[in-house]
Amino acid sequence: MSSLASLDDIFPPGTIYAYDLETYPNYFLAVFHDGSQFIRFDHTQIIALKYFIANPTLTLVGYNNKYFDDPILKAIHNTAAEKLTPEFIHDLAERLIHKNAADQQINHLIWRENHPWGRSIDLMQVLRTNADGDSSFVSLKERGIRIDWANIQDLPYDPYLNLTSAQQVEVADYCRNDVAITWRLLELTQEDVALRHAIGDAYQINVLSESDAAVAEKLLLELYARQVGLSVPEVKKLPRLEQNDIPVASLLPSGLAYHHPRLEDLLKKLRSSNIITDAKQNVRLHIDGQPVESLRLTLDNQDYALGLGGLHSCDDAGIWTDDQSLLVDIDATSYYPAILINRWLHPTHLTSAWTGILQQLTAERVEAKKSGDKRKAQSLKIVTNSCFGKSGSRYSFMYDPALAYAITLTGQLLLLRLMDLYLHEGMEIISTNTDGITIRVPRNKRECIEQINRQWQQETGIPLETTYLKKIVRLHINAYVAQDENGAIKTKGMFGVDGLKKKAGGRIVSKALVAYFIHGVPVEQTIGQADDIHDFLYSNKSPRMTWGGVRQQKNVRWYVSTQGRPIVNEYLATGTTKARKIRVHNGEHAMVCNHIEFPAMPDDLDRMHYIREARKWIAKVDAACSPLLFAPLAVPA
Repeated sequence: MSSLASLDDIFPPGTIYAYDLETYPNYFLAVFHDGSQFIRFDHTQIIALKYFIANPTLTLVGYNNKYFDDPILKAIHNTAAEKLTPEFIHDLAERLIHKNAADQQINHLIWRENHPWGRSIDLMQVLRTNADGDSSFVSLKERGIRIDWANIQDLPYDPYLNLTSAQQVEVADYCRNDVAITWRLLELTQEDVALRHAIGDAYQINVLSESDAAVAEKLLLELYARQVGLSVPEVKKLPRLEQNDIPVASLLPSGLAYHHPRLEDLLKKLRSSNIITDAKQNVRLHIDGQPVESLRLTLDNQDYALGLGGLHSCDDAGIWTDDQSLLVDIDATSYYPAILINRWLHPTHLTSAWTGILQQLTAERVEAKKSGDKRKAQSLKIVTNSCFGKSGSRYSFMYDPALAYAITLTGQLLLLRLMDLYLHEGMEIISTNTDGITIRVPRNKRECIEQINRQWQQETGIPLETTYLKKIVRLHINAYVAQDENGAIKTKGMFGVDGLKKKAGGRIVSKALVAYFIHGVPVEQTIGQADDIHDFLYSNKSPRMTWGGVRQQKNVRWYVSTQGRPIVNEYLATGTTKARKIRVHNGEHAMVCNHIEFPAMPDDLDRMHYIREARKWIAKVDAACSPLLFAPLAVPA
């Protein structure tokens, strides 16, 4: 079976380095690290640095290097050594930070100038969409906090300062720490890097420094251009149809029908509605001539919200078990790509060749999955699942609002069809969200579930995946823990503890909640016996933080202490507002610990704070659990 590659499989030892640069008016430093040794070059070693980077077998890995460090190294390689003073490099760095669209040299360095080394990887881009709903850029220091790095340190001196020799040593230590964090991130994301490497090899494009969505954009753009015989720039310039008033009826699939009269009314209402984009580019669904943010629908005492973005149930807190009934989680496989292919949809300014490419990639993914080629299957999953998002991005060559709404509305109506079939058979729907439904049914209904699923799959051509659950504990639609019949646990929101995907927020509370609800372990036991200080840390990023009145660095982490002091954001008075202090959440009794060399448990750790936090969430769930919720379902005669 083919598995995802490790770094050593892709990059021969000694050919891949994490790196970072520091630029000051009188000091320049480049530090490289291959996992075992550090190599450094300062401004007195420019010629040696030029020689080091002029190596076509070299792969350089950075964090935000695509738009900063890489262009600086390109300029160093292309500029005469005698001109490369610290001041020259510092000025170049400033121009990169404060980019001006009219600065042609900077634009050329970033976009057109090839680098003399072999390959570049920007982990900031690779990690951009690995977070739960996190499409923003997360700083290196924030990533360091998430992976429990020992030393979280911001730049020690203002980058406009002329450094003394002692200060240069401090900056060099700081840089080494950043490079070490970058290398660790590379180790933790090697599967993501391997997937991008596999796509690049298979389709002859470079996507090593792209987010998941950008990988899809770049690959589909290249393949479409090849298919229709145009260049990539020509495809990007294809004229697009203005779509400011879209009749919803033109977007909906044919043949839809429901048992429930409210669903029939909903369908009728949607067919007479419009999607209108106003002068400010605000997009709204208009029903009976009036704009609406979303539609509310009640089916069998459960409320649902529908809109241009997707369908979800309005879930309350609660607990469900399989003691007297079946708990079943049903998910539509690759839902949005399947809708695109089955309805043969494509952006209006492109041809159906685009859909054919998506179909081919999907078929290759299915075949790779069957043959055990995990690397190829996973890499193509990135591409096919990202197409929908790009159809709604005005910066994409696939941008087509009508297509995006056709996908989401079709997805909602088809999922409502599946819900309708379940409800018609007297089944209870616990939750619905985008591409999946969770139901609770009497145990003798197992064959009925499978029969309904087969019917829906035949109607839609979209496969379903069914998972039988033992227990579900939910705070709301985006915060739950579930255990399947094999014991596997799935978490979302505050129940999750994945370091790279979640800001440090006292994860011991999440661990204690999962242990309590799934395994029956008292939160006092989990929290009282925990011996990793990182489990107790909170973090925040702000340039205005003070701790006990002392100004702090931008990125701060702390634990709640019996001897702590408050962390606050201090805002100075302006012409219209008074000076004010705003406390940071969970920072009332903080003990800052940005440097954790030996992670021993401190004596002043306030474990009771974390126990109270866990108990607070347990109380919210318990309050929602009335005896009626656990009553056995009646079996129809």
